[in-house]
Formats: sequence, structure tokens, C-alpha cells
Amino acid sequence: MEDGFIIDHGISDEKEEYCIRLFQSQTQKFSANEADQLQLLLNEVVEKYLIVLDNWQQEVYNIRNAHHKIWMDSRVTRNIIQHRAGSRVESQTRILPAGKDTDVDYMFELDGIEVNCDNECKDIYWKPSAESLAFGAIFVQKHYRDILEKNNADIFTADTFEWNTVENAFNLVPSIFKENVVKASHFDFEKDKKVSATCPSVAGKGVINEYDTVPCLRLKKWPCIASTWNQRGPVLEKFVINSKWKDTIVNSIPLFLVSTGNPLSSNKDKEFRLSFSMAEISCFDRLTQKMRTNYGIAKYVYKRLFSEENYDLLSSYHLKTIFLHMVEELSEDKWENMTSLNFIRVFFSEIKSSIMKQNISHYFIKACNVFPLHKTSGGKEKYYHDKFLNEMHIISKTILELLCSDLEIPNDYSKTLEFAIRNINQLETSDKMERYIAGYLTRLLSMTTYSLHENYLKGQLNEACDSVREILCKLLMESEPTVSA
Repeated sequence: MEDGFIIDHGISDEKEEYCIRLFQSQTQKFSANEADQLQLLLNEVVEKYLIVLDNWQQEVYNIRNAHHKIWMDSRVTRNIIQHRAGSRVESQTRILPAGKDTDVDYMFELDGIEVNCDNECKDIYWKPSAESLAFGAIFVQKHYRDILEKNNADIFTADTFEWNTVENAFNLVPSIFKENVVKASHFDFEKDKKVSATCPSVAGKGVINEYDTVPCLRLKKWPCIASTWNQRGPVLEKFVINSKWKDTIVNSIPLFLVSTGNPLSSNKDKEFRLSFSMAEISCFDRLTQKMRTNYGIAKYVYKRLFSEENYDLLSSYHLKTIFLHMVEELSEDKWENMTSLNFIRVFFSEIKSSIMKQNISHYFIKACNVFPLHKTSGGKEKYYHDKFLNEMHIISKTILELLCSDLEIPNDYSKTLEFAIRNINQLETSDKMERYIAGYLTRLLSMTTYSLHENYLKGQLNEACDSVREILCKLLMESEPTVSA
């Protein structure tokens, strides 16, 4: 055996039979011993697969970030700062169903504006709602409205403000603000959906990728309602997310307000939501490989099992929130000793508990339930309950189907695990890895050339060259440890 795999003599016929039987009948029942053997076999193969997949993705992580930086920094955009957000820039092990991709998420920050909070009710400020502390209204005083209109007339148009007699200030209207920021950004895409009051993004499609653009404003500081996050949880460094590390995040990572209202609120068309996207990215940067891969496979399985539109309930955000609570609560050594299949069981148990209680605690805000209560009609809870009754069987089947699809294993499944191990070993070769990295470098070169040409036409070539040079030097420095290893 090598690394826990039988690679010289293949898989025994008896063990392989378990996998064949699993595909032959979706209702096949196993004895306790058979089920244990199947779980051990599956776990060996899937963990090997996940390690290779994660290694590949981490190798190109800096290249992908450089791609975005060149896209963003090599063009002069008046006063809108672009930030990348979402799973593409969170250090996740990303596994997508065949033929599907994720949106590219951009946050558009209006530069030069900081929104006050808590007791600083001056100029422009945010007040949380009594219904949900994650949501609230932005108010603008009369004198500050004049400043905003003078400096950003195309964004802060007259219809962006509505007078609030109780507050003696103007409400900033989220939907108008959102539309105006996207227009002012001159972002090159075609909008394909109507702007929703309960969605922070404006969706569109570019030449290749679909985009979600999220206009936002920066908060001047972390509000009091989020101040307990860094005081909560473990202090010991054996916990990846500990209170000492949290202090550095609170002192260095900004929070934003995005244009979306609480779906259950009568004032949803006036509300902005607190966004912790940059803090979430920092949390994912802290993860060990075992945490990344376990979450990646668990998220994939969940999305495959509960993908029917009519029973949509928990989003990727809810899964991420549940996961981050688990990261905080379990020490690193417990993570390292938890197999991928056991993690999926534990993760699904947390999901079941959340659905039963209709409660998911906000990861950063105390006493704030983010469970989507507005989606609980139409028998969705029963649908989830029935699926979970046979969870280990369908989990195993879903993982085997992933291996067969991703590793190009023949459809007859006659030698499922043997093919899987052989193909995983081939993926580990330097030749395969180099071709994978070369593809990302080619796209980076194409983006760099396009950006320089675009800026040449605008008479901004020198500035663009300086920016690209700085980004590539940083990429080289960050890659040196990997190269030397």
C-alpha cells in the first residue's frame, strides 16, 4: 500500500462489489459491516481526490487574483473601487456540477464616502432595524446631501433621496443608488434581470462570464452590534479562528453596506444590509487544507441533493455561515482527525437542526437569525426531512457519481475505485499540473495585453504599465515559496 491506497494489485473483487451494488439500486440496503467497508473505501478515494483538486486550485489562486488586479488597477475609473467577493476569491475547494459555473462577484465601493453608525448620527449614517440587526436604513442630512450631489451628481440624483420626517433627514433609496452606481461604473456587460429590493446585486452577462455587481458604501467602523464577535469563542491558537486573530480583523478589515432589504420587513425598499464579505474572505484564508476540502465536498453534495428550484431553501451563504461556526468551535486537531464522509454527516446534522429550529445564527452579529423564514412554505421542510432519512446512501451515491464524472471513469462502473485511483495518480504528475497552470497564465497574459492596449487607446499606457509591473512583481514574490518547495 502507498498513502493508504492499494496501487499495485488493484481493488479486491469483494470490495469493488459494494460500489457496483450501490449503483445497481438506489434503494439497496447494506449490513452494518458492509456499509462501514463502503464508507472506508469511499473516504480513502475521495480524500485523495480532494487533496489533488485543492493543490491544483491553490497553485493558481494567486494567478487568479492577479488577473483581477490587472483588470481593476490597469484602468482609471473615476471614484468607484472594485472589490472581488464570493467563492471565487474565498480560499475554498470549489467543486461544480458538470457544465455549471459560478458568477463573478464584484463589489463597487463609492470612494471617499464613509458611513457613520452607532451614536454618530451626522452627515451620512446607518441605523439598524429593530426587526433584524443585519439590516437598516441610511440617512443623509441636508447639508451632506448638497456635498454628495456636487461631487457625484450622476449617482446621487434627486430621486435617490426621500425625506424622512421622523429622522429629520433624507433616506438614501437603495434601488436608485444601486442602479446609478452600476451605470456610472461603465462596467461592460448587459443587464439581464430586473433590480430587486431584496437582492444586493445587479446581475448581468459579459463576453464570457455572468456577473453579479454589488454597489456598496463603506462603514467608518465596525458597529457595536458586531463588536462581540472578536470577544466570542476560543483564545487558544489551536483554534484556527480565535479571539486574538479576530482582533486583527476588526482593526483592519472594513465592513460595507449593500442595497438589499430584509424580505420580511415592510420597509425592505428602504434598507441596506451589513456586508462582511471581506471578513469572510479573511476567515477562509485561515483554513487548513482539511477544512477547505471537507467543506468543498459537503457543499457540493448538498447542492446536488437539494437543487430542485421548487424546494429552494438554504443558499450558499447559509451553508457558509453554518460552516464558519463549526470552524470556530472545533480545534485544528479535531479537524485533522475527521474524515470527509464523517464531516458531511456532521455538517448535514447541523443543517437538519437549523431547518427544524428555523434558526441560523449570524456569524458576526449576536442574536440575529438569518434563517430564510420567507421561504418556508410549500412543504419544503418535509422535502428536506425525507431526503435526510436516507442521507448516507444518497451521499455515497452522489460522491461516486462525482468521481466517475470528474475522473472520466467508464459508465459500467466495473472497476470504479481502481479507475479512480489510477486517474487521481495521473493528475498528480507534474506534466498535468504544468498544463493546468499554463492555462491560467495564458488567460493572465491575454488580460494583461488587452488592458495595456485599452489604456494605450486612452493615452494612459504609462500608468497602466506601472500598475501591471507592480502586480506581477507581487505575484512573483508570493509564488517564490511554492517554487522553491
